[in-house]
Amino acid sequence: MPRSSSRASAPKRLVIDSDVVQAAGGAEAQTETARLCRQFLQAVLEICHQVVLTATLGAEWKRHSSSFARKRRVRMDARKKVLRPQPDDEVGVVVQKVLSQVEDSNAQEALRKDVHLIEAALVTDRIVISRDETTRSVLRGVVSHVAELRKLVWVNPIRADEGAIDWLRDGAPADAHRQLGYVPRPEG
Repeated sequence: MPRSSSRASAPKRLVIDSDVVQAAGGAEAQTETARLCRQFLQAVLEICHQVVLTATLGAEWKRHSSSFARKRRVRMDARKKVLRPQPDDEVGVVVQKVLSQVEDSNAQEALRKDVHLIEAALVTDRIVISRDETTRSVLRGVVSHVAELRKLVWVNPIRADEGAIDWLRDGAPADAHRQLGYVPRPEG
């Protein structure tokens, strides 16, 4: 079956965690993680999707960016591929609901560190790109109590099984298996 092109669908607004930006390193960084993060950021630049940078996320990107990532951000800005939305009060209510569902102090700490990703995703296309499996797991644990998170898509660009770059090329669809509320059907 032929792949669809992202040009055929509307560009998606992607919330990209600074952990991806930081891991991209410079061109000299030779780890597999760095290579995959660089490839992902390059694909975002080349494909017609946009990057979401709230004030908090923008400051994080600035603090943690490698020279490679800084150059990509400048090019994204020049191509008008960076959006800077403001989370609203309704998003704050959802975030408080999420935090109230987490009792473990380590899990709460992980969530507080990345709450700005949730805020940004909720006011755009509900897509987070992050290497943080701890936060993804914590959020999956609360979706039964916070319906607003069920359709939030979370993609880890360094996990081969997620095929992040092919997913981008296909228009970054909200595939059920990528959503936080996805529950695999039992086999049998």
